[in-house]
Amino acid sequence: MITLEVWARGYADQTGLTRVKLPAHSTEAEIQAAVRGVGMFATLAGVRRAQQVQLTPAQIAAHQHAYRGDNT
Repeated sequence: MITLEVWARGYADQTGLTRVKLPAHSTEAEIQAAVRGVGMFATLAGVRRAQQVQLTPAQIAAHQHAYRGDNT
């Protein structure tokens, strides 16, 4: 998942940032199209991409064992 932070008027104003979510495999053209979709003068303020963490089977098993029976 990619989260775009967009200034709708092209600069920081009282309306704040608009956040737009896109699939993780979005291209640069799709990102620019999403920014233009916010408004005619919109400016991209930031891009946040979800981090993917690789866990080993031993780490997964340890996590499952540690939280077995925990229903919080």
